Amino acid sequence: MGLERIANSAFEIVTRLNKEHFPSIVRHGSFADLTVCITDFCKVSKYQKISLLAIGMLRDTIPTMLESPECGFKEQHHSPTDDPMIKYWFPVLFGFYDVIMNGEDLEVRRLYV
Repeated sequence: MGLERIANSAFEIVTRLNKEHFPSIVRHGSFADLTVCITDFCKVSKYQKISLLAIGMLRDTIPTMLESPECGFKEQHHSPTDDPMIKYWFPVLFGFYDVIMNGEDLEVRRLYV
């Protein structure tokens, strides 16, 4: 099995998990881990197609996150330790920052700037 095929299979798994199990990911406290995983796919300069698809996935986590009742953006009262701005926005924004500052592929970086 070639490396590109392995990378495609891994990206497919993450895509399926994101689409089909997003509420469970949030409920079990793994949203930041999901964004780190997607961000790492954004920076795979060897396979630009995966990088570009991962950018779209990272970008699409924003509306999904805002609409998900598990994230709690529609609730008015939050404890300081459960602030959705920190739990959900920070990982996404840091993912964008990481791709812009550390991504090697200029095409991928250009999409963020």
